[in-house]
Amino acid sequence: MSCIGVLYRTKTDKSPNSDNSINVDFQVNYWKLPKRFYGYWRFLDFGVLVHDAKDIESVLFYVPFKMKKEDLKDLGSVLVKDNLLSVLFNNSYKIEDNPDIPGYHYASMTRNSDNSGFWVYSLSPSNFEVNQLSIGTLIEVDIKTKPNVVMGIQNADDDRKEQNYNLYFRLRIKNIPDNALGYIESVSNDFFQNAFSKAEIVNLDINAISEMDDDDYKNIASKYSFVNFNKIHFFFVASSKDETIYGSTDYSDSRLLDSKQWGRYIDSNNPQQRKCIAYHWKKSGPTKNYNILLRTIFSSPNVKTILKYAFIVVLLGVLASYIASCVSPKCACQDDIETVINGSTQS
Repeated sequence: MSCIGVLYRTKTDKSPNSDNSINVDFQVNYWKLPKRFYGYWRFLDFGVLVHDAKDIESVLFYVPFKMKKEDLKDLGSVLVKDNLLSVLFNNSYKIEDNPDIPGYHYASMTRNSDNSGFWVYSLSPSNFEVNQLSIGTLIEVDIKTKPNVVMGIQNADDDRKEQNYNLYFRLRIKNIPDNALGYIESVSNDFFQNAFSKAEIVNLDINAISEMDDDDYKNIASKYSFVNFNKIHFFFVASSKDETIYGSTDYSDSRLLDSKQWGRYIDSNNPQQRKCIAYHWKKSGPTKNYNILLRTIFSSPNVKTILKYAFIVVLLGVLASYIASCVSPKCACQDDIETVINGSTQS
């Protein structure tokens, strides 16, 4: 069961799963990059844009594996630097800061005059609360402060100050277990490739209640409400050298990430400085859940299998040498007999 849940709690309506569900744009990045010597770093990035978030007290994420608070990292403070927010949203954004509103940065599109801006909220450890459940973990992100929308905009006559309070934050979950979002299997249809590669099947469900553990679902559904999605974006990002997508290739698009632009964002999780390709799936329009299925073949030398193959090769070499040594004397004797017979005949 590899289901991710996105939920919320408001200050005004304490009843879970009410009809007044909030609408969000949800972004998921599943990163898989090779370590320095052996194995892979796996980590998840969650980005949430909450539309009209004035009543939101907290946003929660359910993940189907165990994790600790120390595995969480804020990415909002990274996005507002080096124009990375524009790269992430594939649009041109201007970032405005106000010293009276710490932790918030206002992002507005430079080529659009409508009320399409939003507040980027930088998170600190005090914003996070992590609760272990039967199978998975519940991450609660507390919205501790809210900006004064009027004083937050530098231009007093700007009509953007009349907009809804749209809130965006982004976080990372580090140290994802290998089988957290799917399972890994041998490449059984290729004798030699099986020694150097493995297949990973990722079957990720988002807010699919039927795919959640029963105990975990009962625990969270009795306290919190599930969001509605306006858009869902899923990115699988991997090394261009070590990973190949097979099977479910119905991704919308793919692109090679610029190392300079994404270096600060990836941080130290790419020690081999590999080129990264991002494969993009998306779901547009209102929806309550989503499913992504993909299969990849990745580099993973199996020492036991390689030694087994090497032993077989050595064994075949020894066997061939033994057969050759047994056959060669017979051939030599046969040649001697023929020489004697030919010599006698000539005499």
